[in-house]
Amino acid sequence: MLISLLAACLPPVLSDTGAIPVDTSVLDDTDTGNDTGGDTADDTGDTGTQIEDADGDGYFPRDAEASKRDCDDNNPNAYPGAAELLSYVDEDCDGILVESIDAFTGAVKLEPVGLAWALEGLLSPGGKPVLAAGLVGSGVVMVVPASDMTDGTLGNSGGAATVSSTGPGNFGFSLVPTDFDADGASELFIGEPGSNAGDDSAYYVLPGDAFDNGAVNASSLSRVGDASLLTRVGVAGCPVGQIYALTAVHAAGTKVYLLDGEAVLNGEIVDVQQGAHIPSGGSTLGLGVALAGLDVDTDAGVDLVVGAPKATPAARALSGAVLVFSSGSLLSTPGETVNVEDADIVIGGSAANDGFGGFALGVADVTGDGAADMVVSDYRDDDERNWYLVPGNLPHGSYSIDDVALSRVIDTTPYVSGDGQVASRSAVATNLDDVDGFELVLGSPGDAVGSISVFSGSLLATAGTYAPTSSSAGVSSATAGDFFGFALAAADADREADEDLVVTAPGTGEGAAWLIPNDF
Repeated sequence: MLISLLAACLPPVLSDTGAIPVDTSVLDDTDTGNDTGGDTADDTGDTGTQIEDADGDGYFPRDAEASKRDCDDNNPNAYPGAAELLSYVDEDCDGILVESIDAFTGAVKLEPVGLAWALEGLLSPGGKPVLAAGLVGSGVVMVVPASDMTDGTLGNSGGAATVSSTGPGNFGFSLVPTDFDADGASELFIGEPGSNAGDDSAYYVLPGDAFDNGAVNASSLSRVGDASLLTRVGVAGCPVGQIYALTAVHAAGTKVYLLDGEAVLNGEIVDVQQGAHIPSGGSTLGLGVALAGLDVDTDAGVDLVVGAPKATPAARALSGAVLVFSSGSLLSTPGETVNVEDADIVIGGSAANDGFGGFALGVADVTGDGAADMVVSDYRDDDERNWYLVPGNLPHGSYSIDDVALSRVIDTTPYVSGDGQVASRSAVATNLDDVDGFELVLGSPGDAVGSISVFSGSLLATAGTYAPTSSSAGVSSATAGDFFGFALAAADADREADEDLVVTAPGTGEGAAWLIPNDF
């Protein structure tokens, strides 16, 4: 079941303005109460419906004072002054669904956290949710039990691992949870791509049983890098079944390496050259900026989705592309090459310089055909970012995104870095309501006041073009210039079986993050 955006969730439209004062001492079960007498006659043109506190919250829908009127008399959690939650409901009856973070009861501010560039939710060996935060400016990755975040810290209450590196820099730029040993708990691959060609870059592997080991030096962990120092490893990675796919950047372009995941986990593979690879060609520049592993063709195997935002499909210069390699075409044999021409599905960007394929997320089966659908963004050199819902189970072939997208969301206020690129990882597709389906949460950190917007899968499965204002839930920042919404992650901090959100705001003081409970 996907979430439906029901009209009943919105404040009801009252047929009577309630302009005549209400004498609550004479309210009864037959008269609307909009009079000053003791009778029960419908003498003001009202509907004659019952005027009672149907939900028992102590507030009436036709109170004489507008500020005290119950906006939803069927919801005991919705009334003037109620605690605001992340939901499709206006709990405090102020007519605003996208509230400032300061209005949220239970939201916890975590600081200082520096520049939390990457966030990921994980599962500990005990099955408890944990959160990993890559603090790239500090060379530290923190892995914290989600429940420990409720005290306003990222680990000071104990039970956290702090992994540090004195390597070439940008430690924690990429965080990739995996479970190659199939024990039900996560391992964490931590990328450190460095800053320059020739840096000793790598992915480090933090096993799940080290999540609460206190201070950990990255030098003690298994790692996979490039012994030749010709490529920068650690930019992007993802599990694809039992294969670990990672992107390496070199002077002539990029390569996506395909490695045996369990062998990497066990320290048996330490060099990217020990696996197969997909080289970028002249028409697929930027190959591997985004990676995702999901079954898009219902063959029970995990397929590899690769973004190439500088690709030039169909002569549309730098329009970008997404390539899908089916599970049967993926190899991890050392020295083998999988060519970009072997991709089973190629989806090109809409127009030149769109940079389509800059971010890819696997989501639930929105269309109901048994295949996972995808959310893919562009990577444009301007102040706009587009997100597309792309159905799985497409017949093999080449397409334009305009021909296959189910819907599109336009974000006009993404974070744009100094070089003009949309740089933040401001999206997460997750299940916030503990029912089948997904919600897409998008961060818009580039505005004077940043925000996040929540879109239900059912909305995005409906053809159309949407803006953040089209969503029925969200949160805005309380402080201008804090880049609220820069990075997002989901973690069940309150252990109530549905995911809560963690949102970073790196422009606040020494950097902050917010833990936001939801009530979908």
